Amino acid sequence: MHSYWGFVRDLSQTPTFTVTPDCFVELLFFAHPPQVDEPSGRRRLSSCTLIPLLSEPLRLVTDGVMRCASVRFHAWSAGIIFPEANHPTQSWYDVSGKFSELVPVTIDALRVDAWSTIATAFDTTLARMLAGKETAMQGVDAAQAFLAVPDGTTVVGTGDVAQRQTLSRRQIERQVRALTNRSPKQLVCLTRFQFVRDTLWARPQMELDRLALEAGYADQAHLSRHFRRYAGQSPSQFKRDSARLRAARSPDVAIVQDAAFPPG
Repeated sequence: MHSYWGFVRDLSQTPTFTVTPDCFVELLFFAHPPQVDEPSGRRRLSSCTLIPLLSEPLRLVTDGVMRCASVRFHAWSAGIIFPEANHPTQSWYDVSGKFSELVPVTIDALRVDAWSTIATAFDTTLARMLAGKETAMQGVDAAQAFLAVPDGTTVVGTGDVAQRQTLSRRQIERQVRALTNRSPKQLVCLTRFQFVRDTLWARPQMELDRLALEAGYADQAHLSRHFRRYAGQSPSQFKRDSARLRAARSPDVAIVQDAAFPPG
């Protein structure tokens, strides 16, 4: 488990927003679930929704105030805690049944902004779920290697990781896929995108050619193609949208999904 985060915000002025892929699995609790845009039309998410590692943007539509609390898991938690979330193209799962005791407690607390109550409930439930899971952790070291923050000079290869761990390439690939439902190459691509996305959010003035080198891309064009695939927009458009969102929202809103619970 990585962290908890949550927010309460009136999104009536910006009812449509996008969840971009990153290296985390999100367990989301909604007091009033938003809808998700899908090729077949709009569907409402469940009160307890799991968002796995995404390969493309997920567009959500709200109709007023959103009250949300989330548990953020590392990528390798998917295969350990959520083995049922193994469809390579499915972007969300209704896991209300799996957390039938936690859902009403969390929703009631969300309605009155009782964040400490939510955190305590999360702690208790997750401790119970993770008990005895140590034997399922095989391959975590390999997954972590492919999720390392890029430094622009090192390309993480399956062969390198296999050699360090005295395993075959096939064993590494099998372990990583069992934990994350993604190949090592897909994890590296997600990590690079997340690095670029978070850097542009925090430092929108940064030049794209320099950022491409820092993230390990061949050039700016390579970065732009990759970014558009995951974000559904160009890096330049993302920078403009980020500036607008920062001006419109308070700092405790998890837009890039890196905020903790609001104080209270």
